[in-house]
Amino acid sequence: MRCVRIGFVLSLLWGPAALAHTRLDAPPDWLVTDSAGDPQKTEPCGSTTGTPSNVVTTVQAGSKLTVVWTETLFHPGHWRIAIASDRGQLVTPVPVVEANDCVSAPIETSPIAPVILDGIFPHISPSATGSYRQEITVPDVVCDHCTLQLVQFMSSHAPPCFYFHCADLRIVRGDAGVGTGGGGASPPGAGASGCGMGPGGVSALGALAFAVLSRRSAARR
Repeated sequence: MRCVRIGFVLSLLWGPAALAHTRLDAPPDWLVTDSAGDPQKTEPCGSTTGTPSNVVTTVQAGSKLTVVWTETLFHPGHWRIAIASDRGQLVTPVPVVEANDCVSAPIETSPIAPVILDGIFPHISPSATGSYRQEITVPDVVCDHCTLQLVQFMSSHAPPCFYFHCADLRIVRGDAGVGTGGGGASPPGAGASGCGMGPGGVSALGALAFAVLSRRSAARR
């Protein structure tokens, strides 16, 4: 419950503030975005009418992948990372909104696919560089058209409470054509959430659930 109420605590400490923006740096965004990261307001991937970047990042199943993003305009809140074989699996949490203000959002402390990590870097002040790095484990599945989604939740903010970014992934076996990967350090003062959300990793249960969702999605095609 403490983690779910992070947004409420942040709103009490910070109060009303300006709009926030995030720019997805790696893997590359599936859209052409500006220096602030726009477009990013439409779920599940920022925009339905934006210009595709046509960049696909190839990664190895079960490997480490470092997701890098920049908070171009600060706002208190946190982030979530998911990987799905079908964008229809990417469901936005239902936030608590009071008096036209985003108060909190549910956080999956034990994420189930397609969510990889949730409640990442809860903060009430910007990092020294504005840049964040989070290592995750790529699900152990093969997928030609997977989507990595980065969601930003913002407290003390009028709805919409979330911004969205996506990257197109191709997940392969072996080491053929593997792209972005590797480790990464957390920014100073970030990540001390008290929510048990350390860097990287997806549980065996999460990987199994992802595989089941992928098979169901393939069966519907």
